[in-house]
Amino acid sequence: MAQTLQETATPEDVSNNPLTGRVVAWSTSDPTIATVSGAGLISAVSVGSCTITATCETKTATCAVTVVAAGSVVSIAVTPTTSTIAIGGTLSITATPEDASGNPVTATVTWTTSDATIATVDTNGLVTGVAAGSCTITATVGSVTATVGITVAAAGVTRQFWWAANTLALTDGALVGSWLDQVGGVSASQTSTAAKPVYRATAIGGQPGVEFQTGDSLHFTMVDAAAFTRFIVANVGSVVTPTVDAYLFATPMAWLWVKTDGRLRFQINKVGGTIIEWDTAAGVVVFGTPHEYMISYDASVLTNNPTLHVDGAAVTMTLSGGSQTGTRLSDAGTAFIGTDSGLSHECQGPISEIVFIATAGGNSSEESRLDTTYGV
Repeated sequence: MAQTLQETATPEDVSNNPLTGRVVAWSTSDPTIATVSGAGLISAVSVGSCTITATCETKTATCAVTVVAAGSVVSIAVTPTTSTIAIGGTLSITATPEDASGNPVTATVTWTTSDATIATVDTNGLVTGVAAGSCTITATVGSVTATVGITVAAAGVTRQFWWAANTLALTDGALVGSWLDQVGGVSASQTSTAAKPVYRATAIGGQPGVEFQTGDSLHFTMVDAAAFTRFIVANVGSVVTPTVDAYLFATPMAWLWVKTDGRLRFQINKVGGTIIEWDTAAGVVVFGTPHEYMISYDASVLTNNPTLHVDGAAVTMTLSGGSQTGTRLSDAGTAFIGTDSGLSHECQGPISEIVFIATAGGNSSEESRLDTTYGV
C-alpha cells in the first residue's frame, strides 16, 4: 500500500496571524512520483523526488518530497551518540538502520573512524581508545551515515570509578536499574522499580543524564582511599527546587550535598559516629543550572581542609561543625549517588558524569575534559 503524508497549510497576514476562510489549492510537480489531494494528502506513487505546492490567492509555499523504495534505509539510529573512554578502554556502539517510518531495516553497517591514532572501531562497532584526543566514529549503510563523537581521556588520570550517562544504551524516559562504571565494572544499581532514577537523553550540555527525583537512588560498593578527588556534573533542582538537602554522593567516609539556600556542605565521618563539616557561602549552587563539582581531600590527616571547585573556579569552604581531630571512618562499604544513605534527600535533577580518583589535590586534565564535554 502506498505511503501517505498529510500536509497542512495556514494562510497568514503580514503580522503572521492566521487567516480563516481562505481556500488553499494543492498541486504536484510530478504526479508520477507523488500525488496530492485537495485536502493536502500526499500519496507516494514511485521512487523519485518532486515538489508539492500550496497556493492561496497569489501566495505559494512548497514542500520537497522524496519517495524511496519500501524497506529503504533512510536513517541510522546509533547509541550512544557521544562517549568518553579511557586509553585501552572499549565501547560497543549499537547501530539500527531505519526506514522512512522509523522501522528497523535489516542491512549491513560499515564502521569507520576519522582518526585511528585516537580510537579504532571493528566491524561490529566495538571502539577501542588508543591515545588522548577526539575523533568521530561513522556508521554507514549505502549513502546513509550516522556519527558518534568519541573522546579518549588523557593518560595519567587514574580513576577508581567512572560513571558516564552517555555509556547507557537506553531510550529517553527509561528506568535506570544499573549504571556500570568504566574502570572496574562496578555497577551502581537499584532493584526496586519504584526507586529507579530515569534516563534523560539530553540533560546537560546536550549529553545524557540520570535523573534522581524523590525516592530514587543508586548504590554501589565503595573501596577505601584516604585521599581522594571526586567530580560530579549535575543539575541539582532542575526538576523541582529541593525543599530538603540534596545529596550528590554519600560514601561511608565522605558526603557532599547542597543545602536549600544553595550552600554546598562537605562532611567527613569519623570513627565513633562523630563528624567534621565544611560549608560554602549561600547561593554557590544555582538550582536548575548545570554545574561541575570537584571536591578534593586527604583524610589521612584530619587537620587538612577540603579543596572545592564549582565550574572550574575555586570556592571557599569554612569549618562549620565538628573538630578536626580523631580517626577517619573507612570509606569501604555501601555508597550512594544522587541521594543519601537514608534515600530521602535526592538531588531532584540529572547527573551526567561521576569520577572518583584516589588521590587528593584535584586533577586539571579531568576538570578540563568535563568542562569541554558539558559546557559548564
